[in-house]
Amino acid sequence: MPNVRDRDGIFTADVYFWDARQAKRVRKQVSTGIKNDGTRQSRRNAERVARDIESSYVDGNGRKAGSTTLAKAFEKRIEQQILGQASESSISITNEKSVHSLAFFGPERAVHTILEEDLIEFANHGRKERAPATVTRELVELCCAIRAAGVEPPKIPNLGPGGVKELWFNNSDSAALISRLADSRREYAIVYRLLGLRLSELYRLEPVDVNITPGHVRVRGTKTRTDARGGADRTLPMHPEVGIILERRARVGGLLFPSHWGAGNGNRDLTEAARKAGLKFEGRVSFNVLRASFCTELVLAGVPLKKVAYLMGHKTTAMVERVYTRFFGTEVGADTVFRLGSLTTSNPDVCNNSVTTEQSSAHAEDAPRPEKQE
Repeated sequence: MPNVRDRDGIFTADVYFWDARQAKRVRKQVSTGIKNDGTRQSRRNAERVARDIESSYVDGNGRKAGSTTLAKAFEKRIEQQILGQASESSISITNEKSVHSLAFFGPERAVHTILEEDLIEFANHGRKERAPATVTRELVELCCAIRAAGVEPPKIPNLGPGGVKELWFNNSDSAALISRLADSRREYAIVYRLLGLRLSELYRLEPVDVNITPGHVRVRGTKTRTDARGGADRTLPMHPEVGIILERRARVGGLLFPSHWGAGNGNRDLTEAARKAGLKFEGRVSFNVLRASFCTELVLAGVPLKKVAYLMGHKTTAMVERVYTRFFGTEVGADTVFRLGSLTTSNPDVCNNSVTTEQSSAHAEDAPRPEKQE
């Protein structure tokens, strides 16, 4: 067992291997890359990385061929994305999702030693602090990095139900949460909540994007690939509160939101603010909860799903249908078909006895009228 000890907050280890040139067993001190956070888990991870490093040395010539480290694997993954012309947002997501994998396994962990049971242990550890959907995405990026290193990755464990975090706040709850945030963070949350942007989109906003047409803001394409004409860009109507904030920030110049209120400290701030506001929730409140709140309120207000998908930056309505419409339930009441109105107004007895003609007419008046075809 390699001797693991703390050095300036990082676990280091003494690894031993046979040096054929010196004809003796030599010792080498290496960094595991695992931060010492005072938990037994971090020490166990450091010991595992140290064993992998020790077993990967041959003679005095360094690491064995093919024993790519996890840090190198993520570098290769990003190189593949760049060559494949992936968007900056996709590359940013890979960097973001690699943080916990590198912290758990260590940047010096040889990728061929990461097995399915290691992924299960990582998932169980991550779910204590992060949503299942977040952990699943981290596992996907981890396996993509392993494959980029030329190693077949293990099977991703099934985290069971709850892969999508069904948490959202209505307007009053969102206002209560935002009011508990620090002044320097409040405008970030307001714009994020009332525009429904991704974090990467919020941090890209520039003065030239504001009022690209009166009352609208241009959001530059991020998650989908953009062509030379900027085909993935979308122009969104600004809520009055958003317009005031963006127009004022645009006069200053530079990026409208230059300081990255990242997912780490940001999620902690949002969770603490929600707790102070007395809101009921399980787990943690993340930036995505504000984005989900934006989308869910639009769906509940009856905005067509195609329009909601455009505002959210989705190519199709599939994500909106799969995630946010689940708040409706699947029950179909009698009032649904009565919104069609009556085709037998001269014979009201045709209608069901439990529904009067007046009720049917009321439903018909509430129904949206189709637009006249040219």
